[in-house]
Amino acid sequence: MNYKILHLDNCEMTQVGLEQIATNYCCVDFIVGMDKNFKQCTQLLETYKPDIAIINLDSVNNDMVDKIVDFSNVHSKEIKIVLVASSLEEESFNMYYAKGVRGFLFLNSHQQSIVDCILSMYKNDPYISKEFQKDFKKSLIFDKNTIIKAFQSLTFKEIKVSELIIMGKTTNEIADTLCNSKRTIDAHRRNIIEKLSLIGSRNNLSLFLAENKAIFFELFPEASMREKKVIA
Repeated sequence: MNYKILHLDNCEMTQVGLEQIATNYCCVDFIVGMDKNFKQCTQLLETYKPDIAIINLDSVNNDMVDKIVDFSNVHSKEIKIVLVASSLEEESFNMYYAKGVRGFLFLNSHQQSIVDCILSMYKNDPYISKEFQKDFKKSLIFDKNTIIKAFQSLTFKEIKVSELIIMGKTTNEIADTLCNSKRTIDAHRRNIIEKLSLIGSRNNLSLFLAENKAIFFELFPEASMREKKVIA
């Protein structure tokens, strides 16, 4: 199955380079579009119905980008948006992340990074280039109330998966314990990552749960009792 990508960019060099790299390393259909006006952009989104929309923040007007993201949230929620930039302020990052954008790609990324970003979007996994990650460490720090609200948003099954991750179980072990497939557990992990607003690799989930297990067990005391029995 091909990934249909709409690339909104006013820089011809970036258009050609990104399209060439992506099509050489992934099964993708590239549709290049210019941001002449907002109506044209929305028509492109509605006509081509891409899986991913890649927008260059360095060349597309920021007001236009904001409108496109808002339009997508209302009319085309299934489209994953990737924002490309040479630099990104933390305030802008937080704003777009809050609006549901999960792809942040460094403008001069290597070929494999571009491919990894596209594949992450297709799997509904967040992706943020390492060039940006070091600047957004504060975005990964949450106060207790924020953490509590995030944990309370988890479903019963997601709580069970989180509990087993805290206990140090692997994905295969969790799948066996809950009588589910590995694919199902991977889906649960992605949902948990999304609800906890974690960014980057899946290892962040294990680290986050380990660092906040006191809050987790405070909210879900039955899980705490089971852990104590396992340790005993």
